[in-house]
Amino acid sequence: MSALDQTGPAVPVTDPGARWRKINLVAGLAVGGALAVLLAGQSVAQLPARVILLAGLIALAASLLRGRARKFFSGPSAYVATASLLLLVVLAIFATEISPQNPYDLRQLSIMDGRMPPGSTTFDGAMTYHLGTDEQGRDILSGILYGLRVSLSVSIFATLAAMAIGVVVGIYAAWAGGRVEAVLMRIVDFQLSFPSILVALMLMAAFGRGLDKIVIALIIVQWAYYARTVRGTALSEARKEYIDAARGLGLPDWRIVFGHLLPNCIPPLIVISTVQVANTIVLESSLSFLGVGVPITQPSLGLLIANGYGYMLSGQYWMSMYPGIALLAIVASINMVGDRLRDTLNPRLQK
Repeated sequence: MSALDQTGPAVPVTDPGARWRKINLVAGLAVGGALAVLLAGQSVAQLPARVILLAGLIALAASLLRGRARKFFSGPSAYVATASLLLLVVLAIFATEISPQNPYDLRQLSIMDGRMPPGSTTFDGAMTYHLGTDEQGRDILSGILYGLRVSLSVSIFATLAAMAIGVVVGIYAAWAGGRVEAVLMRIVDFQLSFPSILVALMLMAAFGRGLDKIVIALIIVQWAYYARTVRGTALSEARKEYIDAARGLGLPDWRIVFGHLLPNCIPPLIVISTVQVANTIVLESSLSFLGVGVPITQPSLGLLIANGYGYMLSGQYWMSMYPGIALLAIVASINMVGDRLRDTLNPRLQK
């Protein structure tokens, strides 16, 4: 009997990436659902939603850095940026449990504690305002933690929704080609020809103030960036041999697009979405600073800066400076992590 005849039954070959793709899908749905619950203000499911949100973000990060962690953490800046971002995200998610005060509960506020400098205490000594208070007696530290939560929730949810829309438009334009691609890309070019802040201001003027309205405005502003990125990447990937082989095997178009083309467009999407989260935070803070963003009952960092801006010249700097530092820290850490992801996921930058 030959050696070929003595071989045992064939061992099924498992795809190691299939399990991670399922994890990514479940984690992405969990993050989106948790953000929707948090933005809707459902008080019953607030704590479970925050735990699910943190777990989903960690799962997505672990899947993203699978096999690339050594390259990602190749310098001290990566450790600093990742630790800073993780700390700020945890503080924002669990702001309700960490904050010494609910700054928007009138029962916890006293007008006698208004505009107190950092390190001051209440008249009864029960609480120390480590970063001072604003004109209404609200703790600046608690306001920053609550503002971080609003800014991050709005930006992440808007980025995920805009990315979903942009991916559909970009993939369809690249695959369909012809007049369909020309029409869709002209719409994208028309939107990108206007500054983002101008488009957002026009939309907020039409919609009015509100958390849901600013999310819709940010989605409309952002989706074109993803559509152009995905379309360019898909056109490049569609010319490669594996797409021709899939067509030669007679696979349906939907299977080629979702099973082969779209997965290879994900790396640049991850990089641009990370950077766009930071840009969205800045845009949302700018709108809130101008008074057309989130309502005063759900303030973001931009609204906190605006509330204390009028007191800067009188020496009461802490009401605007500390929220500004928090905004700078979250944007800088996200941008640094995005730069590391670009260097890690882009094969052309590998040495």
